[in-house]
Amino acid sequence: MKMKRVMLVDSDGARRDEVAKIIMMEGYGVTPVPGAEGALILLEGDMRYDHIFAEVELSGVSGPELLAIIRANPPLASLPFALMGDSDFTTFRGEKVELGRFCLVRGASYHPHPINYREMLRDLVPKGA
Repeated sequence: MKMKRVMLVDSDGARRDEVAKIIMMEGYGVTPVPGAEGALILLEGDMRYDHIFAEVELSGVSGPELLAIIRANPPLASLPFALMGDSDFTTFRGEKVELGRFCLVRGASYHPHPINYREMLRDLVPKGA
Protein backbone atom coordinates (compact mmCIF):
# COMPACT_ATOMS: atom_id res chain seq x y z
CA MET A 1 0.00 0.00 0.00
CA LYS A 2 1.34 3.40 -1.01
CA MET A 3 2.15 5.83 1.80
CA LYS A 4 -0.19 8.82 1.84
CA ARG A 5 1.50 12.19 1.33
CA VAL A 6 0.64 15.36 3.22
CA MET A 7 1.86 18.84 2.32
CA LEU A 8 2.35 21.07 5.36
CA VAL A 9 2.64 24.79 4.58
CA ASP A 10 3.80 26.99 7.46
CA SER A 11 6.37 29.79 7.57
CA ASP A 12 7.07 29.11 11.28
CA GLY A 13 9.80 26.47 11.10
CA ALA A 14 9.50 25.25 14.70
CA ARG A 15 5.73 24.80 14.45
CA ARG A 16 6.04 23.22 11.00
CA ASP A 17 8.55 20.69 12.38
CA GLU A 18 6.32 19.90 15.38
CA VAL A 19 3.20 19.31 13.26
CA ALA A 20 5.17 17.32 10.66
CA LYS A 21 6.53 15.04 13.37
CA ILE A 22 3.03 14.31 14.69
CA ILE A 23 1.70 13.53 11.20
CA MET A 24 4.70 11.29 10.43
CA MET A 25 4.18 9.39 13.70
CA GLU A 26 0.77 8.40 12.29
CA GLY A 27 2.45 6.83 9.25
CA TYR A 28 2.05 9.59 6.66
CA GLY A 29 4.74 11.05 4.45
CA VAL A 30 5.08 14.80 4.99
CA THR A 31 6.46 17.48 2.70
CA PRO A 32 7.11 20.59 4.80
CA VAL A 33 6.94 23.84 2.82
CA PRO A 34 7.72 27.33 4.19
CA GLY A 35 5.29 29.25 1.96
CA ALA A 36 2.40 29.13 -0.48
CA GLU A 37 4.57 29.98 -3.47
CA GLY A 38 6.70 26.88 -2.85
CA ALA A 39 3.56 24.80 -2.34
CA LEU A 40 2.19 25.87 -5.73
CA ILE A 41 5.48 24.98 -7.44
CA LEU A 42 5.45 21.52 -5.83
CA LEU A 43 1.82 20.97 -6.82
CA GLU A 44 2.80 21.53 -10.46
CA GLY A 45 5.35 18.68 -10.20
CA ASP A 46 5.03 14.92 -10.35
CA MET A 47 4.47 14.30 -6.62
CA ARG A 48 0.82 13.75 -5.71
CA TYR A 49 -0.54 14.77 -2.33
CA ASP A 50 -3.47 13.34 -0.41
CA HIS A 51 -4.02 16.38 1.83
CA ILE A 52 -2.75 19.91 2.46
CA PHE A 53 -2.53 21.63 5.83
CA ALA A 54 -1.68 25.35 5.60
CA GLU A 55 -1.26 28.08 8.15
CA VAL A 56 -3.55 31.10 7.65
CA GLU A 57 -0.78 33.67 8.12
CA LEU A 58 2.03 32.98 5.66
CA SER A 59 4.63 35.35 4.27
CA GLY A 60 3.58 36.32 0.75
CA VAL A 61 0.46 34.47 -0.40
CA SER A 62 -1.80 33.69 2.60
CA GLY A 63 -3.30 30.32 3.46
CA PRO A 64 -6.84 31.41 2.45
CA GLU A 65 -5.50 32.70 -0.87
CA LEU A 66 -3.67 29.37 -1.41
CA LEU A 67 -6.96 27.55 -0.78
CA ALA A 68 -8.76 29.79 -3.30
CA ILE A 69 -6.05 29.22 -5.93
CA ILE A 70 -6.22 25.44 -5.46
CA ARG A 71 -10.04 25.38 -5.62
CA ALA A 72 -9.90 27.39 -8.88
CA ASN A 73 -7.49 24.88 -10.48
CA PRO A 74 -9.55 21.94 -11.85
CA PRO A 75 -6.86 19.23 -11.47
CA LEU A 76 -6.36 20.24 -7.80
CA ALA A 77 -9.83 21.50 -6.87
CA SER A 78 -10.90 18.38 -4.95
CA LEU A 79 -7.66 18.03 -2.96
CA PRO A 80 -8.51 17.84 0.77
CA PHE A 81 -7.36 21.03 2.49
CA ALA A 82 -7.29 22.41 6.02
CA LEU A 83 -6.29 25.82 7.36
CA MET A 84 -4.70 26.34 10.77
CA GLY A 85 -4.65 29.70 12.53
CA ASP A 86 -4.46 31.87 15.62
CA SER A 87 -7.73 33.71 15.06
CA ASP A 88 -11.28 32.98 13.99
CA PHE A 89 -11.11 35.87 11.50
CA THR A 90 -8.75 37.04 8.75
CA THR A 91 -8.75 39.42 5.82
CA PHE A 92 -9.25 37.86 2.40
CA ARG A 93 -9.13 40.06 -0.68
CA GLY A 94 -9.84 43.15 1.39
CA GLU A 95 -12.80 41.66 3.31
CA LYS A 96 -12.89 40.45 6.91
CA VAL A 97 -13.97 36.80 6.87
CA GLU A 98 -14.82 34.21 9.52
CA LEU A 99 -12.44 31.30 8.88
CA GLY A 100 -14.76 28.44 9.81
CA ARG A 101 -17.38 29.61 7.31
CA PHE A 102 -14.72 30.52 4.73
CA CYS A 103 -13.41 26.94 4.87
CA LEU A 104 -16.84 25.33 4.98
CA VAL A 105 -18.04 26.93 1.74
CA ARG A 106 -14.77 25.88 0.05
CA GLY A 107 -14.91 22.26 1.20
CA ALA A 108 -12.03 22.64 3.65
CA SER A 109 -11.64 22.44 7.41
CA TYR A 110 -10.25 24.88 9.95
CA HIS A 111 -8.14 24.12 13.03
CA PRO A 112 -7.56 27.01 15.46
CA HIS A 113 -4.44 27.18 17.62
CA PRO A 114 -3.69 25.50 19.89
CA ILE A 115 -4.30 22.67 17.47
CA ASN A 116 -6.22 19.64 18.66
CA TYR A 117 -4.04 17.07 16.87
CA ARG A 118 -6.59 14.30 17.25
CA GLU A 119 -9.14 16.38 15.31
CA MET A 120 -6.54 17.43 12.77
CA LEU A 121 -5.53 13.81 12.12
CA ARG A 122 -9.21 12.91 11.59
CA ASP A 123 -9.02 15.02 8.43
CA LEU A 124 -6.65 12.41 7.01
CA VAL A 125 -9.14 9.55 7.34
CA PRO A 126 -11.37 9.17 4.28
CA LYS A 127 -15.02 10.00 4.95
CA GLY A 128 -17.01 6.84 5.65
CA ALA A 129 -13.92 4.83 6.69
